[in-house]
Amino acid sequence: MTNFKNLLFTLIFLTPIAAFSGEHTAPASVEGAKIIDAAEAKKLFDEGTAVFVDARQDSAYEEGRIPGAIHLDVKIKGTYDQKNLEKNLPDKNATIVAYCNGEKCTRASMASAFFVSAGYSNVRYFRTGFPGWSAAGNPIE
Repeated sequence: MTNFKNLLFTLIFLTPIAAFSGEHTAPASVEGAKIIDAAEAKKLFDEGTAVFVDARQDSAYEEGRIPGAIHLDVKIKGTYDQKNLEKNLPDKNATIVAYCNGEKCTRASMASAFFVSAGYSNVRYFRTGFPGWSAAGNPIE
């Protein structure tokens, strides 16, 4: 419950402050999530052992994404429908890789924090996100 309260505090109070100040640097880590780079994300992708979650805007998701990624627009949704999430991702032990538009985007960190607070135990925070993925020459759809 403490993680959920911390996430709510971040979403309600800190996110608007960061947006107002023009500061949009993604945190270096998210408590309870493992940070990964493009090579580790590609390894998980190739193994087929992870669910990739794209936390970008609808328009960015439609322009291109990691193949098979589930879309959660973090800024619009803010919070998530717990029942819908559990319907789509019922296995709390599944490996989840959250990504957005790289180090200047905070959406993947917010999504990672949400998954941790919702009880998912294998959350991966892909901080360099879609730009890191595509720069490495990995497939996109």
